[in-house]
Amino acid sequence: MPAQREIEQLAYTLWERAGHPHGQALEHYLTAERILREAEQVARAAPAPLASLPMPRTETEATAGGPAPSGPTPKHPRSTGGRSRAAAPKTRASRSKPA
Repeated sequence: MPAQREIEQLAYTLWERAGHPHGQALEHYLTAERILREAEQVARAAPAPLASLPMPRTETEATAGGPAPSGPTPKHPRSTGGRSRAAAPKTRASRSKPA
């Protein structure tokens, strides 16, 4: 069941959106209560987020008896870090002049 304060806050928001009508407090309160109750039911029925589910063991973990090592993957010494190794275009000052 939603908390009393949550219902009251939503009822007030509904009242404001309706243009502050007089004499409809109970209607707004019951509507807010129904909305929040339905939201709780949907939240309970929704599947758990992926982050909360346990990760299956990989083949490496199963054969080694423990989790795979974590941390950064070692890079090859000649790794370019994703950048192209193409040479920069020569500028006029860097061109050699024929003798």
